[in-house]
Amino acid sequence: MKIIKIKTLLLSAVFVAVLPMQLYAETLDDALLYAVQNHPTIMAARAGRDGLAQSITEEKSAYYPTANANVSFGRVYADNTTTRGLSVTRGAGYSWFGEGRGSINQKIYDWDQTKNKVAAAKARYQSADATLNERMQTIEFQTTQAYIQVLRAQKMKLAADDHLSAMNDYMGRIKTLVDDGGADESELSRAQDIVSLAENSTVQAEADLHIANASYIEAVGRLPEGVLHEPSLDLKNIPDLMVDAVDVAMNNHPQISAAKMEARAAAYESQAVSKNLLPQLDGEMSYQQRDQRDLIGGEMVDARAIVKMNWDYAFGGAQKAAQQRALMQQQEATHVVEATRRTVERDVRTAWASFDLAKRQKSNEYERMEAAKETFSTYDEQYEGGKKSILDLMTAQMQVFNALYAYTNIRYGELMAAYTLKTIVGISGA
Repeated sequence: MKIIKIKTLLLSAVFVAVLPMQLYAETLDDALLYAVQNHPTIMAARAGRDGLAQSITEEKSAYYPTANANVSFGRVYADNTTTRGLSVTRGAGYSWFGEGRGSINQKIYDWDQTKNKVAAAKARYQSADATLNERMQTIEFQTTQAYIQVLRAQKMKLAADDHLSAMNDYMGRIKTLVDDGGADESELSRAQDIVSLAENSTVQAEADLHIANASYIEAVGRLPEGVLHEPSLDLKNIPDLMVDAVDVAMNNHPQISAAKMEARAAAYESQAVSKNLLPQLDGEMSYQQRDQRDLIGGEMVDARAIVKMNWDYAFGGAQKAAQQRALMQQQEATHVVEATRRTVERDVRTAWASFDLAKRQKSNEYERMEAAKETFSTYDEQYEGGKKSILDLMTAQMQVFNALYAYTNIRYGELMAAYTLKTIVGISGA
């Protein structure tokens, strides 16, 4: 019966140790690096942020002068007081026409509208940068989650296969005893029931591995390469108290940072729009020259250096409506910040409770697993002394498998809860 005991020890090792003799073990860092470099969600967020960087330059351009030039050339016909005064026949005339005009315009004063628009563009860029960080953090978490799921599924599949093999071996021995008259059919039926449960566990483990691989493909963009290497987790940077974790999240979470920057951008835009009823001062330098026959007006030169005041007022209320719209958008963005804070705090508290529960349950499940293994060891010794049957050993080893299954789930559940808590709190790194 020592062979059966050795099998049980090996079965336990599958759950609590890294798989031996791996030709290649993909690490979590490998998966994270590949996912961050290739996930389309991150690339889309990066492109959006870089596009907003150009908006800053676009708004800043209002500080600088603009140049305008146009040239016209062609044949013209005129019938006006000039032609009628110079022409004694038809009162009209034809001429080749050439005209060129160039101007430089400079904004002089706009009540800080440009300043506020530049500030809004900068805030939007910072918001997009925080959103990019949040997307990267999300993909890192999804990759970690998928990695742990695949790791668990791989080990559970091997363990379930070993368990099924051991159960089939037991049932084969019971069949031999039945054929030899050393056992009755009821024991074989019970053994078949236990083997069926082991087969179901194998099928479930195989399905779990397929599901975990699907999540891995979505997060990383490819299937796992080889057997996965079990990651280690440093819990030192996780706050000891829930309230401390909430405080860290309020200061570090990129979603909150992004919402704050959006609110700031909305405030700057509201300031800019609030000045749209005031006049603006612009400076202009221009030069215009025209060449045509004297019959229709003759040559002309117009050179200017002037200051202009521009003022527009929409009697339909468009400007006032724009001010109210900007004010409402500012209020909306402010409320979004508060709503985001509440959501993050809820998620932190939930993650903390899950992590704390997993830590407590793990010790209980470990004790249960050790007790099941001790029971099996006792049954094995009693079997050798003729006090227990093979069916008793099957039942005891099935309990060991179930306890190991539960312990493995809670152990990886604790790992998952820890990564979830770190992500929600806003603590980067494994």
